[in-house]
Amino acid sequence: MLFQRRTVYLFTLRWPCSSWQGVLRRLLPRAVLILTSVLLVNPFAHSQSAPGRLGGGTRAAKSISQRVTRNLPNQAFDVGEAEDAHLAGTADHLPPGLGWHELPNTQLAPDCPSVSEIQGNTGCRSVIIAWNGGVADQRRDRLIVWGGGHADYFGNEVYALDLRSLTVQRLTDPSPISNVNSCPEAYPDGRPSARHTYNGLVYVPEQDAMFSIGGSKSSCGSLSTSIWKLDLGTMNWTLMEPHHGDAFRNTPGISADYDPNTHVVFFSDTESFFRYDPATNTVKKLSDLHGVDYHQGGIIDPERKLFLMIGYSNQFWSISIASHSRYDLEDWSKQVHGCEKLLRVPAPGLAYDPVQHGVVGWAGGNSVFLFDAGKKVCTERAYPGGPGMAQEKGTYGRFRYFPALRVFAVINDLEQTAFVLRMVEN
Repeated sequence: MLFQRRTVYLFTLRWPCSSWQGVLRRLLPRAVLILTSVLLVNPFAHSQSAPGRLGGGTRAAKSISQRVTRNLPNQAFDVGEAEDAHLAGTADHLPPGLGWHELPNTQLAPDCPSVSEIQGNTGCRSVIIAWNGGVADQRRDRLIVWGGGHADYFGNEVYALDLRSLTVQRLTDPSPISNVNSCPEAYPDGRPSARHTYNGLVYVPEQDAMFSIGGSKSSCGSLSTSIWKLDLGTMNWTLMEPHHGDAFRNTPGISADYDPNTHVVFFSDTESFFRYDPATNTVKKLSDLHGVDYHQGGIIDPERKLFLMIGYSNQFWSISIASHSRYDLEDWSKQVHGCEKLLRVPAPGLAYDPVQHGVVGWAGGNSVFLFDAGKKVCTERAYPGGPGMAQEKGTYGRFRYFPALRVFAVINDLEQTAFVLRMVEN
């Protein structure tokens, strides 16, 4: 192995003092790996870089604090971890201060395609209004939105609110829809047909992908029993069928969320509760459900190991996902306090905030509700200048939390600008 004396760039990390010890424990191993990769030099390949990898150490050297020189021996290097460390966002470019902040020029409408045959009954606005959700792309700090479906809208294009550039982008173009009248699972180009996505969209960080479970397909509204995967690095769709294990029912209103403790997805089809392992593409039925309405938002409280479903009409369900759980459905609707506004709307926006150690819900207007699952109490916090009324068919996953930025983001309407909400100081 040939070593050369090289200049190395160290990163400047800014973090609240109260959490510096935990941050160092998580980031120091990655910092060592990044430094090692820069110091080890291949003299025959300085100008080459594989797609998506750190070429010549240039990406790792964009944020410069100070310089040192040192010779190090060869060590193993995880490119994916180094990229994650480099791609971690900062909140410096976002509006400062607590409360709601409108993001100018972030309407989706200007990016809607004008293709006449995909418009359906209500057009591109149905990406938002027709029982559709989204996910938080945590690697790139983007709120991904996908929807349409039934007779409302046949376009299957994907949109993103980029919280780094503060812009909205259409990430893909709509597929040809020559077979739409057959209510297909996929359009002729192999990509999924547009559908009501409900709360069935989930971001899985290990695969850097959005998974879609079920949904009401174009153009007849027939319910899908399939799982799709969208690679957010390549924007390529993959049909994950046939999946292994159990089948879920073709029912509306799937509620799903990713569990960071077990690295799997838990979801409800309103009649049964399931676990989906993206690594093995396996679905396992865990328990039967009774009385669950399809107008629910679903969220996991990873600290208390609970799967919660909240929404119209006056429903608040809890399922333990702890080890050795029986996955029994518990009705908390008469036990919770201060949560009434979340129980009166279809599919309120729900997101878990690890800083405040609780689920935050938005049902429209200026107020949000911080739920303490231990006390079963919602605390209302009102901030002026909010997004206004929520969509009458539900917010679903279009309200998400971005941990690197410590803000929530919501897309509420096609013609309306997006909003971010900051509840704690950075």
